Amino acid sequence: MNSNQIPFWSFPECGGNIGNTGLNNINSFFKDNTILSLSREICQNSIDAKQKNCSEPVKLDFHLFYLTKETFPGFDYFSKVIDLEIKYAKEHFKNNKSTIKFYNSAKELLNQERIPCLRISDYNTTGLVKENFDNLVKNVGISDKDENSGGSFGLGKFATYACSKLNTIFYSSYDIDNQKASQGVSRLSTFENENGKKTYGLGFYGSINETRLNDLLNLDEDCHRTTPGTDIFILGFNASPNWKNEIISAIIRDFMVSIFENKLNVRVEDIVLTKDTIIDVFNALKAENTNLFNVLTPFYFSLLTENEYPVSIYYYSMFDENDIQLKLSINNAPKNRVAIIKSTGMKIFERDRLPTIPSYSGILLLKGARVNDYFQKLENPAHNFWSTDRIEDEAEKSDAHSRMNELFKFIREKITDISEKFIPPSIDAEGVGEFLPDEEFDGNNNNITEDLSDNISTELDVKETNTKRFSKENDFNPSNDNSNLQIPGNLDANGEYDDIEFTDHNENSHIKSNTHHATPDDDGNVLINTNNFVAISPQKIRCFNKNNEYIFIFSVSENYQKISISIKISGEQSNEKAKIISAFDNNNLSLSFQDDTIYVENINSSTQYKIRFSLESINNYSLEVKINGYK
Repeated sequence: MNSNQIPFWSFPECGGNIGNTGLNNINSFFKDNTILSLSREICQNSIDAKQKNCSEPVKLDFHLFYLTKETFPGFDYFSKVIDLEIKYAKEHFKNNKSTIKFYNSAKELLNQERIPCLRISDYNTTGLVKENFDNLVKNVGISDKDENSGGSFGLGKFATYACSKLNTIFYSSYDIDNQKASQGVSRLSTFENENGKKTYGLGFYGSINETRLNDLLNLDEDCHRTTPGTDIFILGFNASPNWKNEIISAIIRDFMVSIFENKLNVRVEDIVLTKDTIIDVFNALKAENTNLFNVLTPFYFSLLTENEYPVSIYYYSMFDENDIQLKLSINNAPKNRVAIIKSTGMKIFERDRLPTIPSYSGILLLKGARVNDYFQKLENPAHNFWSTDRIEDEAEKSDAHSRMNELFKFIREKITDISEKFIPPSIDAEGVGEFLPDEEFDGNNNNITEDLSDNISTELDVKETNTKRFSKENDFNPSNDNSNLQIPGNLDANGEYDDIEFTDHNENSHIKSNTHHATPDDDGNVLINTNNFVAISPQKIRCFNKNNEYIFIFSVSENYQKISISIKISGEQSNEKAKIISAFDNNNLSLSFQDDTIYVENINSSTQYKIRFSLESINNYSLEVKINGYK
């Protein structure tokens, strides 16, 4: 190694009047679940880097090791930088307790005899050519991956920093052209160096001018690379006692298709994950901790092995012939879901707004290059959901919305097909039609979608004293700001309330209630106490959207004097209350409602009910419904 290749830490100084750079401003993307994010990004990047003519699967190795002050690269200067960071943070970040806490914890870690580190090595990959090395080490938000790759934002590398108590990562690469390279990167916050000059807080361990070293870096004595691939070292690994099982479970959850298709093998210390061991590993870890896995995992296994339940396979052509594959199975799954999978074998998300026929699961695989490239544009940086809001051009956004609907319509249609072919013995054949789309909504009516989440809430969400007030003078008054307030009770054929009588508010108010247990206050308002309501789990439930109006079909197992139907707009991250503007029963009679809740009376267990309602916004939403009632 010549004089220009003697490694050292360098934290470039700021030029001019530059503000402070904070800590964790990018890798906060991955702080919610660091191990899950780490596993997703590492596996995805390694699969993307597979050697083109290699018939062997990509192999990944996760290994915990320890560094001492003597083996930590540039330890003395790095420790001094942490001292300078503490000093600067106390003066300039004094209101940011998390920053001060981070540097105090980092100093404590550096004072320990051994510093925990995680090595992640991949094999049968290309290694990092110069451009890829620079994108990984120095650039932010830059990616040159092709259309068949899993990621495209260039932000996934920050998942490793999120797992480091020092925000410090070392990279070492041996590429297919026999070129070797290594460099360390520390992403800290602004501080003043020993010369009183402000720095960006971004440090590099390498040669002069922050350049890489032209050799491998063997921080882990158990690793001596002789074949192409990349080694990533997370210094100050933030390891939980159960870190091995957490990584394995995360990889099984998101890359089971990659493993079953022999695209990926993983070793985490003594646990080896291959297509031949994945089920045994799953069963062993699940026996230790059932919370490690998605409840649908074994049902996805059965779809991939095709040896437990009948599996139906369908194809769809969106850009190229048969570029989409769908596997469906009627089984005993506790939730009806279809996993959306990239061609690399990585799961993006589980589609859950689907027909509510009993117990099925599915896997949809985007097989073609063009269809993968198209939907990749809709992914968020964490690669776990799609959103057309990521597209700025309105014409392209409209096309993306249509493509998503086209894909989800294909899934719904095939679920209907399989439900007609395979009916579980536990279901009465005469009642199957109640689980399938109504005839009036079948066919080529493109205005109809079925968007009810099959998550049925079973908890009654009311405050300790939840009393609703209704006043006749507020009802049906277009000039009143509260015109959406409706009196609980149904209008009869004469347009009158069938169980509540009102007299003029200017006289002595008198209200007679047959079923509501309603009492007026001094102003004549009807008080409805909902504390007597209990949660209801409907036997059958469906929801359609037709011409900007929702049709909700349901039945219950018992009789109720009154029920409340609360409507929430279901989002990827959270739900919000719907704003109902009209509601009608099967006889086109107006139903009472308030904000997000519809009230229906005299519910009979032998009747299937159909309710029509409209929301303030005409957008086609996915909905979640909560039903409560009293007898």
